[in-house]
Amino acid sequence: MTETQTGAADVATIDEPTPDELIARARAMIPALRARSADTEANRRVPQETIDELKANDLLRIATPRRWGGLGYDLEVVARVAGEIARGCGSTGWLTSFWATHNYMVGWWSEEAQAEYFADGPQQLSSTVSAIVTCNAEMEPDGLHISGRWKFSSGIDEAQWILLLAPAGNCLIPRSEFVIEDDWYVSGLRGSGSKSIVIEGTVVPHHRLLSHEDLAAGSYPGAQLYDSPWYHVSRPQFMVLGHFILAPILGIAQGIVDLFDERIRERRDPQTMLPAIEREANQLRYAEATVKLLTAQLLYERNFADLRRWGTERAQLTVEQRAYIRRNLTYARKLAIEVGNSLIDGADSSALYEVHQLHRLGRDLRGAGLQFTLFWEEAAIQYSRVTWGMEPQTIVI
Repeated sequence: MTETQTGAADVATIDEPTPDELIARARAMIPALRARSADTEANRRVPQETIDELKANDLLRIATPRRWGGLGYDLEVVARVAGEIARGCGSTGWLTSFWATHNYMVGWWSEEAQAEYFADGPQQLSSTVSAIVTCNAEMEPDGLHISGRWKFSSGIDEAQWILLLAPAGNCLIPRSEFVIEDDWYVSGLRGSGSKSIVIEGTVVPHHRLLSHEDLAAGSYPGAQLYDSPWYHVSRPQFMVLGHFILAPILGIAQGIVDLFDERIRERRDPQTMLPAIEREANQLRYAEATVKLLTAQLLYERNFADLRRWGTERAQLTVEQRAYIRRNLTYARKLAIEVGNSLIDGADSSALYEVHQLHRLGRDLRGAGLQFTLFWEEAAIQYSRVTWGMEPQTIVI
């Protein structure tokens, strides 16, 4: 499950953790994450203690290329780890997925840019931002001159770099060249600290620029550096990255299942005074929730298997294949949201209190699901259109 490379020394050590060990480490963090989740939400950022534990457990270097001290593991390991973390805290699971995935994404850029980014180690913290509010950009001989404002930059308080989307391409920008605008006052995923950023005028040199065309075609610099199939999937910004938004969504839904199960075993039904586990409504909700979540997980795993195979084959994906991947991805998200809504609807009124973990995870699930690229209706329509020979109506696939 490890990444191989061309033209680089293998820097792995004999005591590096296996994928199963990494997943077990993440699962072991769940009780502490639950205990800290109220503070995470109130402070609108992940505690430093949690970040230190993520790093100590090697969870942010899972997909970092091995030449920079990472483990170079399959991206599905990142997804499984993030899902475990999200069972304990939705915001922490969200950022674990993003931080680890960003360290894979930097492998798209030139070797010079990667060396700058990983100069401080393999578990770098960075943020992405693509929601453009304003952007002025002009290409000059020395690089892209850019100013503007962008929204929804998750984990930006901790970020030392930002992977920024601009009309002219994808930019890798260090912390010294952007300003954080604190506008993250929201109902869900509060601890993700997904604030806005402002750039008041900087120059992005050519080696830290990546064109949209090269990325879509799979001809970006990193594709020449690494043999991992994940560096050879065409249109990775759409085919790969949506899975790392879904990872914490599935994890949060599983966390809600965990809490419902724990609570129902302890409670008596107020209408019958019998143990709540004997209530048929609870039995039906629980059974339906678990099978929906299993179905979502199987769709997710199927996508990973197909993308891994296509990356190994270095195939340019057809529009039908891309629509199929997005159909599966968005339907898995739909099922996860249904799981959360059903079990929260079946909880007693004490779950209304903001301090209740079930209520918090419900808010996080709703917030995490509000990603336009994961809306089921749009993906379903486009899947049917391309299957029946019509042109897609979206650039997302």
